[in-house]
Order: sequence, then C-alpha cells, then structure tokens
Amino acid sequence: LGLPYLSLVLYECLVLGEWVNGLIVFLTTILGVALSGVMSATAMPDCMRANNGKGTRVVFEKCVVPLLGLKNDSDRFTFYSKHLGNDGLVVAWTLGILGTLCGIPVTILVILHPRSISMWLIFWSTMPFSVGSLLFVRASYPETMNSSIFFSDEENDVGTGISYGGSTSANSHGIDEGTPLL
Repeated sequence: LGLPYLSLVLYECLVLGEWVNGLIVFLTTILGVALSGVMSATAMPDCMRANNGKGTRVVFEKCVVPLLGLKNDSDRFTFYSKHLGNDGLVVAWTLGILGTLCGIPVTILVILHPRSISMWLIFWSTMPFSVGSLLFVRASYPETMNSSIFFSDEENDVGTGISYGGSTSANSHGIDEGTPLL
C-alpha cells in the first residue's frame, strides 16, 4: 500500500533534494496506512459481532472517554456513546470529516477558476467522495442501517431502538430522537 509513496519519498529526497516535500509525503503515507489499518480492522466480522452485535469499543474506551473526561458525566457519556460508541462509528465520523474537508478546497478552486477544465475534473472526482463519506456516516448508525434516504417504507425502515447506553427517548416507531444524526 505505501511502497509507491515511499519510493516517491526516496526520489524526492535523494534525487531532487526536496526534503520538505519528501517529509510531507512520508508523514501523509504513514498517517494513511495507520488509518487504513484501523478502518480495515473495524470492518472485520469478529469486530462487528463483538458486544452482542454492537461492535468493538476499543477506541471509545481507550481514547474518547479519557480525552473528553466522560467518566463522571452521564449526559455527555450517553451522547458520545451514541455517536462514537463503537469503533465503526469512530471510523465513519473520521471518514466523514476527512471527506468533507477534502471537498472544501476543491470547491474554492472551482470558484476561483471557473473556466479551468482541470479544476472541474478535480471537483467532480472529489465531491462524490465527500458526499459518500457523509452518507456512510448516516448508514453506520444502527437506526438507519438498511434504509434509504430516497425511498421510505415506514413498515420496513423504522429504527431498531438499539441504545449504546443511557436512556433513549424513542418515538412511536422506536426511533431515538434525542440526538440528531447529522
């Protein structure tokens, strides 16, 4: 996965003498490989089946709870447990944030250079990723899995009422409306 980028680092550093660009490519490669590893691990069937089908909670318990100080605050714990309560949701939100951040500069480039074909090509190759990453966040919640944003069958698309901790305020269809998804 990272070998082409590492060869690019060596080429930029040794042949071109561009140490800053080589270091930037190296760091982004290391970050990309690490994120790919976490994303791949959370997608494994054993990780998804853990905790009675709710998924593993390693990132939530080891990172989110200590960083945000959630041990003594039950309201905040319930909110973050719903939105970052398993590793799959953490990965989905990370991908959603990165996808949105990737869409901002290409939109600005199209606004600044509206007649440039290359800017439009970059825009139309990046925007599906940005929109898709946000749709992936929506699809990662148990209440909205196997549902459509375009077609709704109220008998089949109702939520499961699954909660990741704390009390829920479910409506008559069993959908938790206590915290908005997006």
